[in-house]
Amino acid sequence: MYDNISTGDLMKKIRRYLTNKEYWNKRWSEFKEDSKFFKNGNIYPIKYSDITLLTYQAFFNKSKSKPKILECGCGLGRVLKHYHYQNYHIKGFDNNELAVKKVRKFDRKLNCVKSDIIKLPYKANFFDIAFAFGVFHNLEDEFVEAINEVMRCVKHNGVVCFSFASENIATRIRESGHKGKQFYKWHFTEKDIQKLMLFCGIKPIMIETVQNIPMLYKYKWFRNSKNERQNRTKGYKLNRQGEIINNFLLKLFPKQFGDTIIVIGQKIRS
Repeated sequence: MYDNISTGDLMKKIRRYLTNKEYWNKRWSEFKEDSKFFKNGNIYPIKYSDITLLTYQAFFNKSKSKPKILECGCGLGRVLKHYHYQNYHIKGFDNNELAVKKVRKFDRKLNCVKSDIIKLPYKANFFDIAFAFGVFHNLEDEFVEAINEVMRCVKHNGVVCFSFASENIATRIRESGHKGKQFYKWHFTEKDIQKLMLFCGIKPIMIETVQNIPMLYKYKWFRNSKNERQNRTKGYKLNRQGEIINNFLLKLFPKQFGDTIIVIGQKIRS
């Protein structure tokens, strides 16, 4: 895993019945498409990609030109579309052929290709910004190599926004009941991410545990909507009872009931 770096005590490997490839094939086959824009700009991941853009424009974009953006693991293209239709220079890739086909079918002008993250088809130091939401924790043995390959494509002083599954009470409860022997993903602690970023030549600007899908969403009777397409652009909403409980838990224990660690960082080493 890390060759020359010690990890946090709580870093945990999660297993299920389906392989990672089988899981994503099933997921993308069941889901039709993503909308052109996020309808709620205050949810994961668009809130944090916007913060990253603002950070780059304010502190690192000396030319003041529109940045070149790479989205890693773009899936059905919700982030890719959101910025493409605002006339940003954004390219995306995914290693799932079905997802890429669906993005291309939606609009041929979307720059989306199928690629292995370990060997990307982009020039070194080409992009100003890179996003990777929910990508690296899905790699059992090569997440360090994957981060390094993405960083190869990012300019010196470029800015990245990556997300990782968090290891805490909320994610342990979510995974309870799941069994199997196939690798699904890694759960990280904030200490793991801090060490991992520095190991890969990235200076963290922000590391924060946030909530993507509330832990209570695991239980159908707390859900406000079962429409996943709507949830992916508006946010995974709970009913009134669920919101009260969720807000209480988040206020008291934010690091234990967020499910995702967000890191925004600057490339400091080529």
